[in-house]
Amino acid sequence: AELIVPYPLRYVALQGDSLRKLAKTYYGSSSAMNTIRRFNPSAKARIMRGTILLVPLSNLVFTEQGKKLAQAGDGMSTDGGDIRNKQTAIDAHLPELREHVRRGRYADAVAMANLLIGGGDLTGSQIVTVHRELGTALVALGRDDLAEQAFRVLLAQQRDAELDTVRTSPKVLRVFDLARKSV
Repeated sequence: AELIVPYPLRYVALQGDSLRKLAKTYYGSSSAMNTIRRFNPSAKARIMRGTILLVPLSNLVFTEQGKKLAQAGDGMSTDGGDIRNKQTAIDAHLPELREHVRRGRYADAVAMANLLIGGGDLTGSQIVTVHRELGTALVALGRDDLAEQAFRVLLAQQRDAELDTVRTSPKVLRVFDLARKSV
């Protein structure tokens, strides 16, 4: 997940400043006064000259040079946006993966699931979805051993996961139960 942490800009009020004026200056709309108030609970509508306020800016983006400097400074990656984009792309492929399983295209489902897993950076719910479909396809292909491994990964991510007993084949339910017992 990518968290957006607003940068608290330190602002020293000038003569005649008001929360409405600051909101319009920094957010383009005077209706954003509440955002400034949350960071400055004691601030009044009219601000005295010299008052120090924190103005949260959440739309700042590092330049490429800034990303390099930030990465060099603490050794951490600044690829958060890239990871989120990858997760959004994975979400776009999940309906296709489900459709492969639903239509009996199990080899296609296994190939797609492995590509999604191999790309890394899946969210918890994506791990559950991909491994559920992968396990189902592997049972259909007669690879109960690999299906059980897929279901174990699913259960490690979501301990209380259940399969639909009405729409899921008894073979898949049996392998899923084996995985549950081994976890």
